[in-house]
Amino acid sequence: MTQANTGVPTSDITAMGQWFFFRMALASLAVCFVGFLPTYLAPLSAGTFDRPPLVHLHGLSMAAWVLLYTLQTWLVAKGRLGSHRRWGMLGPALATAAILLLITAMTVKFNIAQEVGNEAASKLRVGAIGNIPTGVLFAALVAVGVAQIHRPEAHKRLMLLATLVAIHPAFGRIIRSYFFGVTRSDDVPAMTTQQLLIMSGGATLALEVLVLTLIAYDWRTRGRPHPVSLVGAALIVPSLLLVLPLGETDAWQSLMLWLQHSGG
Repeated sequence: MTQANTGVPTSDITAMGQWFFFRMALASLAVCFVGFLPTYLAPLSAGTFDRPPLVHLHGLSMAAWVLLYTLQTWLVAKGRLGSHRRWGMLGPALATAAILLLITAMTVKFNIAQEVGNEAASKLRVGAIGNIPTGVLFAALVAVGVAQIHRPEAHKRLMLLATLVAIHPAFGRIIRSYFFGVTRSDDVPAMTTQQLLIMSGGATLALEVLVLTLIAYDWRTRGRPHPVSLVGAALIVPSLLLVLPLGETDAWQSLMLWLQHSGG
């Protein structure tokens, strides 16, 4: 028996569906490792990464999310749905903690940059134009994904999209480290505004490649893209790219200054 419009046996489609999302989770883990190896993991192991505990907690919370998503996709692929549901209860709490820690970690970084000088702090606030929309998108996708828990096809795509958005900063680290040669956090304020915007824009385009991979999977297995996949493709790039010009505006700088001062 074949699924309509695909010509692919239903048994093969089921097998592909079991493991596709797990493979995407492994790809997300790989992006995180490659992105944060030179900028965080290597300096941390060498004892040269000197940042407040909140910054470490933020990193741990996002890493925990990607690891949890990987575990969840593996459990589904293995047919262990009961364990999947039990572990899934951690998801909303972990996502909430990740967002709160993102905001607090940003205020810490702003204040550290402020000690270097006003120009350094201003550049870091420009660079944050990629972080705030990322956090908002991540939170929204997780919230909708939880609400769609009884619709598995929509739920698993929403959680994948949320995870892809969560690794957006890792793509930025890859561009920062391997293209601009900036691995130390203390050197980020020395980057030009153009480099910061290229970093955010390039990370967004790399993210869209993974979203298009999801659409290609849909086309292969369903004969057409799932509506959630299309919404993800249409939402992620505009929301993350179109805000980039706002980074240098007075309104954005004022908003980030307010966030900086509200965080002490």
